[in-house]
Amino acid sequence: MSLFDKLDKNPQPAKRSYYFGEGFSDLKNTIKGTWQDNYLKATEFFGKCSESFGGGFFGKLGAFFWLGAAISVFVVGSITIAVISLVHAIVLTIMMFCVYVVFSIVWLIDLIYLRRKSIFSTCPDCKEKMLIPTYVCPKCGREHTLLRPGMYGIFKRECECGEKLKTTFLNGRGVGLNAICPKCGYVLSGHRSRPICIPVVGGPSSGKTAFITAFAYDFRETLSNRKGWDIKEYNSEKESSYQDLKQAYNRGITTKTNVASLSEVSAVSVSFILEGKEFNPSRVVHVYDIAGESFTGTSDSEIQRQYEYCHGLVIILDPFTIPSVYNDYADKLSDADVSMISQADTIEVINNFMNKLHDLTGLRDTDAQKVPTAVIISKTDAEGLKDVLGPDAVRIMMNRDPKFTNDMDTEDYICRKFLHDNGMANILNIIETKFPINRYFACSAIGHSSSTGQFTPIGVMDPMQWLFNQADPATKKNWNDKTFTKKPEYKDKI
Repeated sequence: MSLFDKLDKNPQPAKRSYYFGEGFSDLKNTIKGTWQDNYLKATEFFGKCSESFGGGFFGKLGAFFWLGAAISVFVVGSITIAVISLVHAIVLTIMMFCVYVVFSIVWLIDLIYLRRKSIFSTCPDCKEKMLIPTYVCPKCGREHTLLRPGMYGIFKRECECGEKLKTTFLNGRGVGLNAICPKCGYVLSGHRSRPICIPVVGGPSSGKTAFITAFAYDFRETLSNRKGWDIKEYNSEKESSYQDLKQAYNRGITTKTNVASLSEVSAVSVSFILEGKEFNPSRVVHVYDIAGESFTGTSDSEIQRQYEYCHGLVIILDPFTIPSVYNDYADKLSDADVSMISQADTIEVINNFMNKLHDLTGLRDTDAQKVPTAVIISKTDAEGLKDVLGPDAVRIMMNRDPKFTNDMDTEDYICRKFLHDNGMANILNIIETKFPINRYFACSAIGHSSSTGQFTPIGVMDPMQWLFNQADPATKKNWNDKTFTKKPEYKDKI
């Protein structure tokens, strides 16, 4: 095993650069072969010297000649070989060092570009994050786990089958290649895109799936068309899921997030690729819906790695799980609305989420404090509730009190005050401590009783615009439907 074999911790199915493989093997073989030839020639002359020594005067004279030749070959040849070998080794080392410096510079430029553009890959299946996915050779199917500048090539590498693969983002790495997750093997799309990843948290039946359904439909069918953005499907599986989602939207129904068992949480994602002249590179959007059962009880759950790299977090609160709210409005609710009320206690859901924040998500407290968090009070279309939360309540407040000049700040204030006045001050404090970058919103994903037809969402896009704006300067510049202040006004004056 060569030195480079020992240094190569992740061997690839590719041919190493000459200077990191064959170059030093050739040097070794050349030196070894030359020494052997020199030794054999000197031995031959010593043999002739021995043969000539017993042949009289001229034989002894010849013996001295062959002895001198043998000594000359051995001494001068050895010195010459040593000098030439040293020069060869120095030149090869210099060339290897130059190649190393060049590929290190190209590697660094590639890394800086990826970091600056916030480009990385995420797996919708196992939620693993990777800077560069595993690429599959289109000719032989071999898997290249580190397709970057290195000892296998600077701008291109040659697969063992002879196929040339580009190794940097700027010269087209991954274009035309299949990419897979190195952990689970799931086929990835958008591996040259900038991700925007937003998990949605809430108790069972709190309205998470309805919220994601409304957002995905309105973003893809309305907002993107109005802005001139193009939507590309992530893969056939996500396309099929979106078609199901469209049917749910048009019929005004939602399905509960699938849970295999209480010890295994199924987190699903709505994923698509966003393209447009404003987006270079394109964006790949993942909105994750994790089953609410993971935040009730004490059952163990799978690690949800998407929280480690998420760009924002949505926490959905069902207002009717608050006892005082339910008591005030229960007699005004339809049977359909009552059937959709979450059975999970709001405080329990929030406390369990905070308690499991590290174990369930892998997200440390210090990292959580950097995550923008949209807290949404859902189901505000309910009779009676829409008078105290939502657009009508915002207009009334702004008309009544001239100090409220921004509708989003006003909505934030109304939502905070609603929770505070209904005994949920501890939730406000917990969220403020864990997620200090936060805003509160009121929305109704379905927009009416779930039995009366197509979704007519109210307020769904506002929190997502705020989160997208926090995550991506391009959306902040081009998705300008609402104006958000840096810090919600009157946040600390409840």
